[in-house]
Amino acid sequence: MWEASPLGGASGKPDADQKCAVRSYLLTALAIDGMSKKSGKSCYPVRKAPPQGVKFMSRKFDELIDRARQAQSKAYAPYSKFKVGAAILTEDGDIYSGCNVENSSYGLTICAERGALFKAISEGKRRFKSVVVFSDRLAYPCGACLQVLAEFSPEMEVCLASSKGELKKFNLRDLLPQPFAIGNEQ
Repeated sequence: MWEASPLGGASGKPDADQKCAVRSYLLTALAIDGMSKKSGKSCYPVRKAPPQGVKFMSRKFDELIDRARQAQSKAYAPYSKFKVGAAILTEDGDIYSGCNVENSSYGLTICAERGALFKAISEGKRRFKSVVVFSDRLAYPCGACLQVLAEFSPEMEVCLASSKGELKKFNLRDLLPQPFAIGNEQ
């Protein structure tokens, strides 16, 4: 078993390795809502070394997951009680987040993935690297979300993360191998 240690050594400040480390093996630390008293930022425990086969995640990926988790807390889901947050990473490194917003007329509900994407599009962004979908259990994007994402970046990475620490990554083409496109003669 790998020993967890809190961010920060004797000085109380995290070192560079701790900032970039795998967060408690495949994000199990997401279930712990620790906050740094000084900065107010999340400070999850990290492993001293990743288990065999686990790669270190980038700081940008950690930020993407945190932003999706924060967006989930803002979701409006009075009917299903199923709150979802999403964060999308543009090719130039910007992050946009969104949450699901339900409506009593269910067809007018908007998913978190499209909310994040539409926010980015409204700011002039058109190319994306990845999207993280965060919920209490792993939730795959619906067909409408996959189709809208494929319109802009059919090769993007789709990551599913849960508050239980689960994480799955896919290429968008794996989830939607034949997206609709006008003039698509495949």
